[in-house]
Amino acid sequence: MDTNLDNTMLFETNAPGLGPDDLRVIEMRGFQALSTPYEFKLVLHCTLEGGLAPDAIDELLAAKSQLGFGPGGVHRVSGVLRQIELLQLELDGSRSLYEAYLVPRLWLTSLTRRSRCFNEMSVPDAISTVLTESGLATGTDFELRLVETYPEKEYVVQYEESDFAFISRWMERLGLFYAFEQSDDCEKLVITDSNSQLVAAPENGACTYSMHEQQGVSGAIHRMRRRDRRMPSAVHVRDYNWRTPSRGVRGDADVDSEHGFGLQN
Repeated sequence: MDTNLDNTMLFETNAPGLGPDDLRVIEMRGFQALSTPYEFKLVLHCTLEGGLAPDAIDELLAAKSQLGFGPGGVHRVSGVLRQIELLQLELDGSRSLYEAYLVPRLWLTSLTRRSRCFNEMSVPDAISTVLTESGLATGTDFELRLVETYPEKEYVVQYEESDFAFISRWMERLGLFYAFEQSDDCEKLVITDSNSQLVAAPENGACTYSMHEQQGVSGAIHRMRRRDRRMPSAVHVRDYNWRTPSRGVRGDADVDSEHGFGLQN
């Protein structure tokens, strides 16, 4: 999504020493998708003479931040800044522009890389442990809304990978996916195994389609694409249980039995 100067865009942070009008959004471009940490690229105008001091930048990167856009800044996206870069600084220090990237706090799990073993624990419990260790609070910052029951495993190994790569790998293996719910205070990570556990879109919701980007057009879709591709006809998976080596472990599922081609083993 894109915005222009005619739309209301707000930037707020709890970084100490920065006032509500010290950083103003003049441009924003964002990307959001299921099971993907969103990212919003911001161009910020700093009204402080001489721009941001190094200590102020460190505090800004460590602080929680929030972006507001739409009429009156009604749409809110919370998170942290993963990067901030000086784009322009006037010679007299009267004007400075910065480029910053707003991401959810889940992104912070990509900064921790390690190897360890979770013993006698279900995968959802291991994911919850990783998120809690990263500073996210159960119920407020993340929630596991699971329909199915997941048994304990003898051990689950994280080997030379980031915390984010570890939980992403196991969510993909179990068929879990995630989305974010935004509130006035923060973003909540919701991990689930069923569409029924996510907040439904408003009934009879409508978006404006405009083929050409125009100044002052808010909440409009400017570009849309559809892609179709050939799929395999079926998927076969096999595994091995050392406790019962003579018993085959296999699962089969049709993907597109009518128009598909080939098999995924």
